[in-house]
Amino acid sequence: MVFLSATTDLLVERIRERRRAFELEMDAGYYAAVNAAYEEAFKQYSGKKLLVPMDNWDFVKDPAL
Repeated sequence: MVFLSATTDLLVERIRERRRAFELEMDAGYYAAVNAAYEEAFKQYSGKKLLVPMDNWDFVKDPAL
């Protein structure tokens, strides 16, 4: 399992920047709950796994990444 991890604040910021109408209507708390659920699922996964912190990676602003 590969988990591309980011803080909820950063996820919400990037989601808001995309300006997709259906995403803009959702409460930030929803994204926090989803992020927490993914983090918990990753912790409990017993197979091979790789955590990639994405807070310093922005493929939209720097496509060369």
